[in-house]
Parts: sequence; structure tokens; C-alpha cells
Amino acid sequence: MFFTPKISVIVPCYNAAKTIEKCARSVLVQDYENLELILIDDKSRDKTPDIIRKIAAGDARVRPIFMSVNGGAAAARNAGLDYARGKYIMFCDADDYWLRGMASRMVGEIRRWRVDLAQCGVKLLNAGAGVRRVEKEQMAFVSHGNGVVDLDEKAYANINSVLYNKIFRRRLIEKYRLRMPLQTTSEDFAFSLAYATLCRRVSFVKAAIMAHLFQRGSLMDLREAPDKLLDILSAVSFALEFARRWRLRRWERYLDSLFTHYALLNLEGFEKELDRKTRGRKKAKRKPRKRFTPPHG
Repeated sequence: MFFTPKISVIVPCYNAAKTIEKCARSVLVQDYENLELILIDDKSRDKTPDIIRKIAAGDARVRPIFMSVNGGAAAARNAGLDYARGKYIMFCDADDYWLRGMASRMVGEIRRWRVDLAQCGVKLLNAGAGVRRVEKEQMAFVSHGNGVVDLDEKAYANINSVLYNKIFRRRLIEKYRLRMPLQTTSEDFAFSLAYATLCRRVSFVKAAIMAHLFQRGSLMDLREAPDKLLDILSAVSFALEFARRWRLRRWERYLDSLFTHYALLNLEGFEKELDRKTRGRKKAKRKPRKRFTPPHG
């Protein structure tokens, strides 16, 4: 019998009653059956816990976790990592869904090419508006050995910040005791940056084999706002400290320059925001001129 290593699929859920069933079903119907689906309810206020119990009752591969307090996505994912038993780790958001062949393709990439990380394309769906775009940052690597490259700075820069389009080796995560920092946004960026410092080879898969729901006001959208650059700085700082702790000197200089890059962006964004507020105050203080009315007579 052909051996298929187990995948642990970690899904943090908060008030996800409208989407979690579709998400879970897309994972459980994959042609790659040796997986465990870890659904973590982050103290939801809707019917998410009941739906998770229902899903778990229908499939023995589902392992539910119910958080005692609402700790955010990072804390929920960390709980999932503590609970995971698979050889490989994949993450999924509660409003994502996998397309056919996602699991087998990603496991095939990491096993066939003996890479430490594989990253695939993504269909980004605008809420209620269909397909928004397909990420193309990995397209440049298609000609490099079927997308398989040794990890240099160019390849490192093409590992995007999200978790939902990647497969990781749990052995590396546990060996280096890697968990996500407990911050509101960019915790996925911190984890991806830190994990990448442990990789020797990576695979960039051209195909978009999963779908992510993009909503205005979501954390993904907010990350691009100027006031979220501080969280990005924290993420880079986390990865830099991780590299220093484990003496991964190859990446210290790169991450240090990346930190400087985002620090300058943060300063630029702060100056623009300050200038906008200053102009707004001056405009508010300016009194409107009285219109001249000639005397009658």
C-alpha cells in the first residue's frame, strides 16, 4: 500500500457560521484522505461552535478545539499547532475553500522535490463579486525547474505574507519552537518570514488551487493602511529576532534591511497622515469671506 503522510489543516474560526461548513467540506472531500482538520472556535458569539460539533460528528478526521477566551487568530492557530499530529501543516481561513486537488498537489510538491515549503497561486474572491484576481508573484519561477528553487533573497522576497496558500514541514516548526506572535494583524507575515529562514529549497506552484474571500475591512485589507505598518514592522522584527536566536546569520542582514525598508515606509505614511490632519485643521479654522452686497438706492 502506498504511504501517504498525514496533513494537519488548521482553521481558526470566529463568528464563521455562514462559511465554515463550505470551508470544511472543501477540505474533507479532497482526493487526499490522510488528513486531520483542526477547527478552532475562538469563542464565537454566533452558531459556529454548534456547526463545528456537527461537522466533527460526521467525520472522524475533524478535531475540534473550543477556546475558553477570544484570543485572536494567532492564539487560535498556535493552539492548532500544539494539537497537530501531521507530518505537514497547512492553514486555511474559515471563509476560504480549497479547489479540487489542492491537498494532493501541495503534498506532491513538498515530497517530490524535497523542499521545505511550497506555495501555490490563489483565486481572490471579492465578497459577492466573483473572482477578483489571481496572485502572480510566483510566476517568475515557472521556468526554474518547474518552480523549484534554492532559497536566495529573490526567492525569499517572493514568499508572500499569507499562510493559506502554503504547506510547511511540522518537524521544522517544532524543532525551532516556532509559533505566531500574539498581535492583531501581520502575525501570518511574521510566521512566514521566520519559517522561510529555515528553508533551503522552496517550490512555487503556478496553479491557483484554492480560493480566498477578500472583504473590505478585513485584516488583509487593513494591512495596507498606513497605521498597520507598525504591525508589519513588528512582524519583521519578530523574524529578525528569530533568526538571531537560532544564529541564522544568512538572513540577519536581509531582515535588517527589510525592517529599515518598512520603517521608512512607516515614517513616510506618518508624515503624510500628519500633513493631511494639519491641512484639515487649517481649512477648518479658515473663516468664509462675507459676500459683498451693494447698497440699494
